[in-house]
Amino acid sequence: MKNLRFLLFLTLAAALTFVSCKKDDDTGDDAPPAVKSLKLVKATNADGTYMKFTYNTDNNLTKVNYYDISGNLYKHSDFAYTGKNMTEYTDYNGATAGEKITVTYVDGKPSSANFQQNSGAGLVNYLTLIYTFSGDKLTTIDYTTNVSGVPPTIMQKFNFTTSGANYTRNDKEGAGGSANGYSEYTYDNKKSPMHGVGVDFILGAIEMMSVNNTTMQKFVSSTGQIDQAQSVNTTYLYNAENYPTKQTDVSFDGNATIVITFTYEEK
Repeated sequence: MKNLRFLLFLTLAAALTFVSCKKDDDTGDDAPPAVKSLKLVKATNADGTYMKFTYNTDNNLTKVNYYDISGNLYKHSDFAYTGKNMTEYTDYNGATAGEKITVTYVDGKPSSANFQQNSGAGLVNYLTLIYTFSGDKLTTIDYTTNVSGVPPTIMQKFNFTTSGANYTRNDKEGAGGSANGYSEYTYDNKKSPMHGVGVDFILGAIEMMSVNNTTMQKFVSSTGQIDQAQSVNTTYLYNAENYPTKQTDVSFDGNATIVITFTYEEK
């Protein structure tokens, strides 16, 4: 089971504008509820490691800093934008870029993403993602090899379906789309702190794409076997605005439990 599973790319997260309701103390009327905007600024793992998040004036994520249990910064990830579209992501270990993703857009939606990885000799291409949309809904992502001197091959295809504002992902592999299992998800009716900063679709991460929070993720193999170690049930504690402040993941086999707490600030 992934550590801090809500994180994007290697271990990343997003923020969201939150809405708070309170009465207008100055009148006796049923006035419209006041609005309070918050942003996710910190996610803390049960072992004391944590991440801090920084945003631009459009409330898009621009930086994630990673800290060990002693509060020492050991890694960071930077996001660059063209307008409101995230066009570049770079992951650093110290001052060295370990991975870089460059995204192109058509009509405001991602059309492709080129992945580079540093294995010690600088950044080298290794993967390209191709996105297909139906209207505003993501329907497929093709994971295609991008290695110098080697013909590109579809190594993985993700197919997506939607129920309301939430997604389900079915995994297929190979150019012929041979079955490679599928996934099932259930959701709460609360707002997700992972959705809505312009990076929702980049890796097809369900937690980023969907408006609500997953309460169950079931992974089933092509032979129909449930992956008991990777499948999880999730419970939450929520603040007064109905957004999660604590997330607890428990694997189906009961052998792994992950607890994450969320901290917010007003914009």
